Amino acid sequence: MGNYDNYTIMGFGKLLEQLLQLTGQKNSALAVHLGYDVSYISKWITQNMLPAGKNIDNICECISGFLVLSSSEKTKQRLSRFFQITSEESGNQDIVLQQRVIAALNQCYKYSSQMAKGDSVEERLPINSNMSVNPRLQKLVLSSDVMAFHTVDYLDIIIFSNIFSMGRDDKLNIAGFERTGWPDSSHNRIRCMFSLDSDNADIGFDPLLFIYMLINYSEIDFQLNITDQMPCSLMLAMRNLYSHTSLVTSTHRCIMSTTCVDKKQTNELFDSMEETMLIQSKSMFTPVTIKEMLQKHYYMQAVISSGIRYLVGKMAEMFLPEDLFDELLEEYYPDSLLAEEMKKAHAIFQYAIHVTGMKVLFFENTLSEYVLDGRLDFFTKTITLDLERRKRHMTYIKEIFCHNPGFFIRIASGAFANEFKGLVNPTIYLSDNVNYLRIETSEGIMMNLITQKKVVNLYSAFFDEVWDKRRDIVICDQDWIDQKMNYYMECFKLLDTYSMGKRKEHEECCKGRS
Repeated sequence: MGNYDNYTIMGFGKLLEQLLQLTGQKNSALAVHLGYDVSYISKWITQNMLPAGKNIDNICECISGFLVLSSSEKTKQRLSRFFQITSEESGNQDIVLQQRVIAALNQCYKYSSQMAKGDSVEERLPINSNMSVNPRLQKLVLSSDVMAFHTVDYLDIIIFSNIFSMGRDDKLNIAGFERTGWPDSSHNRIRCMFSLDSDNADIGFDPLLFIYMLINYSEIDFQLNITDQMPCSLMLAMRNLYSHTSLVTSTHRCIMSTTCVDKKQTNELFDSMEETMLIQSKSMFTPVTIKEMLQKHYYMQAVISSGIRYLVGKMAEMFLPEDLFDELLEEYYPDSLLAEEMKKAHAIFQYAIHVTGMKVLFFENTLSEYVLDGRLDFFTKTITLDLERRKRHMTYIKEIFCHNPGFFIRIASGAFANEFKGLVNPTIYLSDNVNYLRIETSEGIMMNLITQKKVVNLYSAFFDEVWDKRRDIVICDQDWIDQKMNYYMECFKLLDTYSMGKRKEHEECCKGRS
């Protein structure tokens, strides 16, 4: 099996179970395809029984064909990432995938057969560890594709990484995009320590990756830290379970990886990494509430600053006309001791719009979705504006966008990276004084201050990159923007006509009943 030695720590049934989960297939469907009773498949998976040795080649081939040929294109991409099939490996995708599945199943069957004969792990893998040189199968992190997480009630994970040296697929794995089979526990804890010292930063991708890590891990205890130096490309330890180390070149090629499933050694590494993190790392972002932002005047400092650059992923209180702002403040924060701070900050921002030359980049779907649903982030409280208020708001925005020479507006017509299409739009606020992220999660709107200079520089470089160079999706033509805003105002007329029709229909219905 060549470089697939990582599978030697995994039984046949465990690999089969993971491949079924990965492709979304059921035991019963595989049983029908193989012509076996479903109880046989269950016994293979629970490792209470192995297929007969004389039939194993045919069984592996049939399983491979079933899994690959019944998979969608998205699932095949997932399998390709699982087996680390590179772009250099040309040929028919289905054939390459089937060959990988057959080889992996055969290798794991040999391992399970050895274990059934009484061979110990120590006899095959000294100190329960394994090293692969130039591994084609790079099992990285944070998914049930790596370890049997069901053996624990919760996960405690520490990750060290020179994150910029990793390829995009590996970064997405670290960020939790391929996460499956986790214990359902809010006690899960992940702590990351990343080095940002590299010329290999993917400026249009990495800053967004950190935002989506905050979103993906918002329901657990999650920490994102930076350090000045990193001893390796990737080091990971899961307490009581598993540890992994890999070296990756500047071209994102993994040249060596080690894995260890020895509990004692894994926990010793975990403790050492935990101590190192406490001494050497600093938090990449500082979570704050809107109350803290206002009380400590961070919000005011942000709007009174020069050099404002604002990527708007969700409509917020910033661009409300004064009369509508006052209405909403009275309605949603009637007794707030911070109402006066909110009003002053809003007034200053409206002034800054006209005189500071701020750069604002709106996502096009942020505007169109707001026209349709009216959902607004009002000081991190999500509210919904009716059609009349929405129209007043958009009329004001149109005036700013189209008739304000001191204000620079551009529109992003899509996601900045294909991997993030369809996800929540990020909001990034940058200035000379205060910088922060505003993130929408299942737990609500989160505010995160960006205080570390390296991180501020990274997001500044990202904004400048997309503002100046991403002409594929960033539109700066003022005539196009004017036409788009006119179109939105016409949409309000259609929505208003539709609403009037529905009201009349309702009234007629009520008259008929009376």
